[in-house]
Amino acid sequence: MAKFEGKALKNVAKNIAINIIDQKTKFDGSIECGGDIRIDGQFKGTLIVKGVLVLGKTGVIDGTVATQNAYIYGVFTGDLKVEENLLIGEKGRVQGDLVAKNLEINKGAEIQAKIETNYKKPNQETKKKNLVLNK
Repeated sequence: MAKFEGKALKNVAKNIAINIIDQKTKFDGSIECGGDIRIDGQFKGTLIVKGVLVLGKTGVIDGTVATQNAYIYGVFTGDLKVEENLLIGEKGRVQGDLVAKNLEINKGAEIQAKIETNYKKPNQETKKKNLVLNK
């Protein structure tokens, strides 16, 4: 089992409202989710998740995703920005650009991506310093 997988998945189970796109569902568009979401069907578009994204073994995402934590067991294509923990499971397949603070890749995962780790969300002070430096 992944070192940070258990804690986050237990938190998903405790959450009262979990959004689910099931195996028989295809969605094309944008979703902004205030909690957690599990995708076992097909999603194409932009997804913003304030909690945990779980892409199940039958799930497919093609698009741009920003989330707190992500657990990829299905197929992901696109840009993925994760503020905390990103796990790519044993049969997970990822293609695109990945940015995450922490990254764990299980044996058997397939990845073709540009990867950036130790991502730190810029705070207001950092933004101000960058503006001064860029003048």
